[in-house]
Formats: sequence, C-alpha cells, structure tokens
Amino acid sequence: MHYVELKKMKEPQDIRKLDGLSKWTLFFNDVSESNKKRLIEELSKEMEEIHMATEILERVSADDRARAKYESRLKWILEKNTILNEAERVRKRAEEAEKKLQQEMLRAEQEMLRAEQESQRAENAIRGSVLVLKGIMNPKNIAETLNIDIKEVEKYL
Repeated sequence: MHYVELKKMKEPQDIRKLDGLSKWTLFFNDVSESNKKRLIEELSKEMEEIHMATEILERVSADDRARAKYESRLKWILEKNTILNEAERVRKRAEEAEKKLQQEMLRAEQEMLRAEQESQRAENAIRGSVLVLKGIMNPKNIAETLNIDIKEVEKYL
C-alpha cells in the first residue's frame, strides 16, 4: 500500500526515468488538466495500463449518461464525506465540552471541600473559645464577646 501526496508531485523532465508509481501519480494528478494532455499522452505510451485507463476515462467522459452517473456518485461521496467530517468535528467539540465540564465539576467539588474544611475550622475555633470563656463569663456575655447567637454558645456548653 502506498500513500501519495498528489500535490507534491512535480512534472519531471523525462517521464521515461520514472517508476510505475510515479507515473500513476502523475496520471491521477494531471488527467483532468486540459493543458497536461501531452503529458498524459506520453504516460499512455509508456504504460499500457495508463493507456487503458485513459481510454476508459475518455469513453466515460464522452457518454452523457455515464458522466451524469459518475457526477451523481461523486456528489454523493463528497456530501457523505462532508457530513462525516462535520459529525467528527461535532463529536470532538462534545468531548472537549465534556472534559471542560468534568474539570469544572472537579474544581467545584474541591472548592466545596475547602469551604467545608474552613467551616469546620471556624466551628472548632468557636467551640474552643466558648470552652475557654465558660469559666469566666456567662453564656450571654460569651455570645456578645464572640458575636454569635446564644444558641451557638449553648450548643458547646
């Protein structure tokens, strides 16, 4: 199996020095170019297979019905590829959006955990302060000093 980038193929000085793959590459790249007719004729002389392909292509091109079928099929293939490419782009965008959403959810969970930890530290600080002050103040004075509700103070006593 060969992968060939047609657009990178340059017209050679002497096509007789090319290997078969290079000749086919030139044929596929230039067969539809009207100004490359001479090159296609030379390739046809060099390789019988290319000569046969050129004849078939000319026959198909000359037959309106065959050309219409070919163009219809080509249009269908192009539309199908467009739809598949668009579906792939949409799938990738959806995956990216899902990944972003997961990252945001993870950040939110971490933020909630930090908030819970901070709340626990504040509650522990209040509890400690209430316990220290309970021996020297009444609950009402403790609540006023710590600027908290009396019920909070009573909860820790």
